[in-house]
Amino acid sequence: MANDERDRFDFERVKLAVDSIKHITTLATGTLVLLVAFLDKLPKPIIRLNWLIFAVICLLLCLTASFVYLFRIGVHAYPLERENRRVGKILRGLAAVIYFTFGFAMFGVGVVAVRNLWISR
Repeated sequence: MANDERDRFDFERVKLAVDSIKHITTLATGTLVLLVAFLDKLPKPIIRLNWLIFAVICLLLCLTASFVYLFRIGVHAYPLERENRRVGKILRGLAAVIYFTFGFAMFGVGVVAVRNLWISR
């Protein structure tokens, strides 16, 4: 692959990664807003409250890692692995944290919703 093609490929890959992270950030923020909005609608006492706390912590970790990832990509010219392998590893680690914490959070919200809304009836 020519250098020009390689640079274009790297740039497109970074754009896709940033778009993906932006979408997850939007979903995590929306989930937090919906949780706050509907928290008073859940039957009291909330069953599996520990799962809800776990989900909120995961969402906050997801958002924090997303902001760090986007800050790093935005402040420093897009990277990355070719110029600095350590930075590439950090960004891949942050991306993994973002995806996993979002997935765990959705699982936790699901457990709380199923337990409180369907099973408790």
